[in-house]
Amino acid sequence: MQKILYKPFNNLFYKSYLPTIVHSAMVVGVFDRLKKNTLKVNELAKVMNLHFGLLNTLIKVLKHAQFIEETKEGIYKLTEDSLIYFTDEYAKNQISGLQKFVAKDSPFSNLTSLLKSGPPAYMPNRWSTKKGMFAIEQDAKAGSIEAVQNFIISHAEFKTVTNICDYGGNSGYYTRDLIQTNPNVNIDVYDRPEVCEIAQDLNNVSSIYKGKINHIAYDITTVKKITKNYDLFFCSHILYHYMGLNGVEDSLESIIKKIYDTLNPGGLFISNHCGEKLSEEDALTNQIMELNVKMSGFPTHIISERSLISILEKNGFKILKMIPAAEGVHYGTMLLSAIKL
Repeated sequence: MQKILYKPFNNLFYKSYLPTIVHSAMVVGVFDRLKKNTLKVNELAKVMNLHFGLLNTLIKVLKHAQFIEETKEGIYKLTEDSLIYFTDEYAKNQISGLQKFVAKDSPFSNLTSLLKSGPPAYMPNRWSTKKGMFAIEQDAKAGSIEAVQNFIISHAEFKTVTNICDYGGNSGYYTRDLIQTNPNVNIDVYDRPEVCEIAQDLNNVSSIYKGKINHIAYDITTVKKITKNYDLFFCSHILYHYMGLNGVEDSLESIIKKIYDTLNPGGLFISNHCGEKLSEEDALTNQIMELNVKMSGFPTHIISERSLISILEKNGFKILKMIPAAEGVHYGTMLLSAIKL
């Protein structure tokens, strides 16, 4: 049976946000400013008094959607089509036509105001409800869980793994079914106290998981030394917390050092995260996601492949396998494994 991918649907749905995003860019004056001048993002943010981080990502969205162009010097200007149809320079403009596609109830409805005021403080418990946890897991069922499990099992070292740390693992939905492949595995899932309480009830439903999955209440934003040692340390979409989130003490490099200390000799580190080297269509989706993430006060959801590999190798790891983001599932996710030397 041919494998059916969710990615084309996901890309299509994310494109539906574009009218609202483009309209916000027009309202704050980005189109008017770039019809008169060619500017770098920092210059644009300064002259327009807009939040640099949000504007920078908005400009990337507009670039991938082909509303604006970037020169080699990092200077932006409107495309000829945008100048004709989305400014008042031409009688044939479709500014009013765009407005009928703008959604009033959208994740981007408040983009205009946030570009001016900046994003709010991030709420770390925003997904810490049964409904929120279910939504995240359901999303991962569109190929991500299968991709992660197949990637982990593909390592010869997995056959001898007896204990796994699933760091920031929600209910443990990425790793719990590994028990069926390797019955000797025990899994510790680290997450917020309220998440662990809900997850414990969810996993007790099946007798397969009883006594095999342990939920450990833990503040992942303030990482103390994890006293237990593991054969495999898995983290999915959690390393972003260490890339500039307010209140988080660790950096990406310092958390990698702590992971190294936690692993047994020859232990595996495996990360599932959004990368940056993508097709043009996937890059558009990823930047729309990035804009939404930054609007919530979160620093980023994208990790540079080169940066992560450099940090891992600098701190005693050897890279084993990679599935590039361009070949990943619907969020442009990269899978990477490294072994503790």
